[in-house]
Amino acid sequence: MKDYFLFTFGCNLDHSNIEYLVKERLESFVRPIMVNNNWTDQNPKIRKDSNIHFTYDVYDVNDKKHNENLYYIKDYYISEEQLFGFEYSLRKLKGNHIWCRPNTRGHFNMKIEEIEYTGHIYVTINNDIEIRLLDREVPNSLRGQIHLVPEKDQWIELPRNLTEEEKDKRTLNWIEESLIKVEKM
Repeated sequence: MKDYFLFTFGCNLDHSNIEYLVKERLESFVRPIMVNNNWTDQNPKIRKDSNIHFTYDVYDVNDKKHNENLYYIKDYYISEEQLFGFEYSLRKLKGNHIWCRPNTRGHFNMKIEEIEYTGHIYVTINNDIEIRLLDREVPNSLRGQIHLVPEKDQWIELPRNLTEEEKDKRTLNWIEESLIKVEKM
């Protein structure tokens, strides 16, 4: 069984169509499922040729539209054909659709003037880029307004070959610059 993780992120995503795609293309192939008030790994809808364990996550920079872990906590068991069909339809929708390394979603924490800023870290499938985004625990003055800054400043992408110290320094600079831009609005 191959593991795949697809991550969609951006600002003001088309959540109704994403939800429709997940419901129509993935939801029937989740495991485990509830049968007669008991959890079971036996889902009769999963095809015999299903050789992919698929994980999907969505992050909307606009906090008012973001719904944390809506799909991430589910395990989908699908075939390559189903995976390619889902990806093909998804790529027609707004957003960045990035293949990431399975099981590498992480967090960062840092303080600026005694205020803690935290966020998610995703690693591309080629293990060459880290994508860092703010999470819900960030003070509302920034998380609630980050979607108003230019798209190129709504998240940060860092080369993986940087030291952790350099990644943290660049992340800190990104947060500080974002705070300045939000204050000027």
